[in-house]
Amino acid sequence: MIGINVLTLISLIFNLSKNLSNAKVVVFFPAPGASHVRSHTNIARALADLGHETWVCIPEYLANSTRINTSGIKIINYGQSLGNIEEQVWERTKFPEIFFENKTNSMVNAMINILTYFDQLSMTILIEGLSDKVKEVKPDFFVLDGGPFVKIISTISYKLGIPLGVLGTFHDVVSYRIPFSPAATPLQLSDVSDEMNFWGRLQSFLGYLVLIIQPKIMEPDTVSVFAPEKPYKTVSEIVANAEIFIVELDPLIDYPRPSLPNVKLVGGMAVKEAKSLKDPFKTFMENSNNGVIIVTFGSSLFNIPDYIFHKINPACKMTGMNIIWRSENPTPDATRILTREWVPQNDILGHKNTKLFISHCGKNGQYEALYHGIPILCLPLFGDQLYNAETTRAKGYGLKADMRFIPVDELSDLVRELVTNSTYKENIAKASKMFHLLYKSPRKEAAFWLDHVMEFGGGYMRAASQKMPFYQFLMLDVFAFLLFTMSLTLVFWSFLIYALCRCLLCKSGKTKTKSE
Repeated sequence: MIGINVLTLISLIFNLSKNLSNAKVVVFFPAPGASHVRSHTNIARALADLGHETWVCIPEYLANSTRINTSGIKIINYGQSLGNIEEQVWERTKFPEIFFENKTNSMVNAMINILTYFDQLSMTILIEGLSDKVKEVKPDFFVLDGGPFVKIISTISYKLGIPLGVLGTFHDVVSYRIPFSPAATPLQLSDVSDEMNFWGRLQSFLGYLVLIIQPKIMEPDTVSVFAPEKPYKTVSEIVANAEIFIVELDPLIDYPRPSLPNVKLVGGMAVKEAKSLKDPFKTFMENSNNGVIIVTFGSSLFNIPDYIFHKINPACKMTGMNIIWRSENPTPDATRILTREWVPQNDILGHKNTKLFISHCGKNGQYEALYHGIPILCLPLFGDQLYNAETTRAKGYGLKADMRFIPVDELSDLVRELVTNSTYKENIAKASKMFHLLYKSPRKEAAFWLDHVMEFGGGYMRAASQKMPFYQFLMLDVFAFLLFTMSLTLVFWSFLIYALCRCLLCKSGKTKTKSE
């Protein structure tokens, strides 16, 4: 017995020493918004559980707040001069105001404005010396947010000569160099499904054309400025050479998408089991025998216009169910409607009395509803919410509407349809069961792949498309050659026909002269 205990102790010591010898220092850089930072801190904790030392770059305004759980990880604080970045984004773009005032042209300008703002923000972060702070922790691997907003930060990994991984919600077929067809791969910023008509294919083609051209026009030359000692590379080339691309998507919540071996679709990393509720939510839920409808629009909009608030409430009350709102508006009926500036969304969705989720259809909320099998009424505002709403409708998990223009009676019909027609519940319950079977722990799977490429490298999974110049990936040289060849052939035949015609005309003229 003593011998067995000694052997067990020796085995534990051996495994511990092995883990310590393989431990790496990993630095994460999420986009500087709360939801992105939470996602990266969750994966950082999962990676720390595998024995690695994990650091997460968090802007000052979030690092000093209670909104982010930083237990089990280390922090690289930056952006002391930047202030509250989220507030500046809303102030600069005025997305909610533009949406409710239906200023379509202004929405396009706001999207361009936000891309410009994040490029300037990233440049400021680099100028203020984030690279030096990262260098101080002696990292072995750098994980960058996969969205379109902070690609410039990839310059840090190139400057320090450390491998790069990409982690996010955006399946960027252009940046990841995935061969694709716009006709079958809807852009995540559009509201078309994967079964497109002509106009949908045209919209998809133009959207991808913008994604291809935009970096060539707007992407700054950060390597020459911040890593002049290195061979020149564009930011797009640095990102394309990443060891691994981890995307928070899957075919249950999204359409089937083209991929490559080093692009891993891991499902929703925000999902987790529901916890027991505390009052006032616990008492309210338990007393709601007819069911509860939860209404939230995320951190982007919790103070909606009064006319929307007073449109949704009667539409929900007609079902006989109670309502929980994430809103600053005071409750008009405390017995039926509970309003709070913050609600435990995941825990409410996991309660047995929850029947419907009314949401702007952000990615995290969409996955939480799928995880707990709750149908969704999507009322999207902007960005990828339009795409998420359309996938929810196409999958049969819910319905969508424009909250600005839909009348109360039509909104009531949609709510009633979702809570009385069992098809929606059955569809999302089946998808939920499949998700639990296929993606037991998306966070651990993401951590596994990061750990894997740190140990073995990702070169064996890298496709030729990710190593070639962008013009070769798009076959621009081939098209140019074919165009040149066709033009040359056209010129040759045109000249030949012209010469033949001229020759015939000359002979005809000589014959006519002799006959005369």
